Amino acid sequence: MALIIRTPIQPRFADFDSFGHANNIAQQSYFDVGKAELFQELWRLTGALKRIPAMIVSVHTDFLEQIRMGESIEVVTHIDSIGEKSLTLQQGIMCG
Repeated sequence: MALIIRTPIQPRFADFDSFGHANNIAQQSYFDVGKAELFQELWRLTGALKRIPAMIVSVHTDFLEQIRMGESIEVVTHIDSIGEKSLTLQQGIMCG
């Protein structure tokens, strides 16, 4: 069974521009919160990764829609693939 983490995000006022749209930097920080929660859950479930340092090597983001002030925001995170020395995460921001 795949581990899927759903992380509700509490946006800050500073995340939004004068038009009420979340800026791209804020969206990347939302992804960071989702990654942190996924790793915490992996450590809780397995204990295997506690001593293994992790680093982000590459990030690719497709911006499909704007996030507007007042919308509920949730980051969905799951492991897409696991290699010998790496893993690839897939994340999305869901708004409503």
